[in-house]
Amino acid sequence: PRRICVLNDGSLQNGDRDVLRRHLPYVEFLEVRDFRSASYPIGGTWERLAALVRLCQEGYAMQLDADTVTLGMPGEVYDAVCNGMAFTLGTSQGTSVVPAASAAALAAQFQSDGDRHVQTAAEAVLASFAEIPELRYVRGCSAFTGVPENSLNAEMLKSWSLNFSEKLEGRWREWGTEQFMSNFLIANLDGAKVLSYPRYAGCSGGILADQKFVHFAGYCRFSGRRYHRLSRQIIAQLSAGEVERTGR
Repeated sequence: PRRICVLNDGSLQNGDRDVLRRHLPYVEFLEVRDFRSASYPIGGTWERLAALVRLCQEGYAMQLDADTVTLGMPGEVYDAVCNGMAFTLGTSQGTSVVPAASAAALAAQFQSDGDRHVQTAAEAVLASFAEIPELRYVRGCSAFTGVPENSLNAEMLKSWSLNFSEKLEGRWREWGTEQFMSNFLIANLDGAKVLSYPRYAGCSGGILADQKFVHFAGYCRFSGRRYHRLSRQIIAQLSAGEVERTGR
């Protein structure tokens, strides 16, 4: 990578920065306050999406959550970057990009079953954009995404945020709308792909023998110490490879 940027949510102390600089000598620290706007919600990880939108003006940009582990060569990601194509993580309910109308119908079904989450509510209002039949969506995960250079811009982010804010009113500022917006924006980029699920997935199930990437979201970071053990295992493998490569 040409650049590695860490978006500081305000919790990084000087010692944390020193550790990151030791492992990533050319790391850049970005501050959340620099990615806030009255045109979209504050907090709830919206700043990371705004940062991704800004950074993609300078080249292909990837958003990577800190609670993830890459287990092997992520070939699908490599291909997406080389070919200038957008990608996102899939989920059990979203393994491919679909027409927005289909996503809205599925969300309406979830709502009839009692789902009141704001992401589902946002997906349901996609039905109100029937005049734009080419709109698409994927019920993916924003923990790992990639966007080509200049494929997104601040005006696009603000415009769509205001559109959905009008339809969802006060609910648009609830936690979960950033993931919806990331899913929506990426799905509507030409050639966007969903990384093959479950090779690239969250940690709700067991780790597959050929799994390439795992996202330890929420409780998964603390369940059975899998995140701890797997991270140490991969660090040991990387360290051994570096010793073999350099002799030190």
